[in-house]
Amino acid sequence: MIGDRLRDWQLALSLRGVRIRGLQVAIACYVGAGRLEDAQRVVADCLRLSPDWRRDRDAKSGPRSPEVRMKFREAFLRAGLPE
Repeated sequence: MIGDRLRDWQLALSLRGVRIRGLQVAIACYVGAGRLEDAQRVVADCLRLSPDWRRDRDAKSGPRSPEVRMKFREAFLRAGLPE
């Protein structure tokens, strides 16, 4: 039983980066749809999963397209992600 729980936690931690990326897309979609409260809720979820996540760090590792990267950055800013 403890081994099963440990494996579950290890899997959750290994997927954390993948989940954060999906949540970042959700933030951009919510902001684009004018649903700022939902976007802010997802930002809070991301920060619980990855407390060190900040806009400046994501700007360096986000999408390749500068235009798309800027749109994500603007969405994160509107949703309240810390610098």
